[in-house]
Amino acid sequence: MEPLVRTFTPEVARSLIKLRADPELQARMDELAEKCNEGTLTSEEREEYETSVRFANYLAIIQAKARRLLKVSERS
Repeated sequence: MEPLVRTFTPEVARSLIKLRADPELQARMDELAEKCNEGTLTSEEREEYETSVRFANYLAIIQAKARRLLKVSERS
């Protein structure tokens, strides 16, 4: 992931930090999370939910690295 992060400009880093799921996607994720907690996900829903969670985690890591890059660049 570091080679990717090294290509970020401050502008790209700021844009990545602002990324959020659109309301429709967030509503779907909330629905799937509730069903997961209740133990009522179908196998297809479980796959959708797990894929979305993995993507969200990956994005969170990229956003954390973008924040760190901005802090370092602001100190320079």
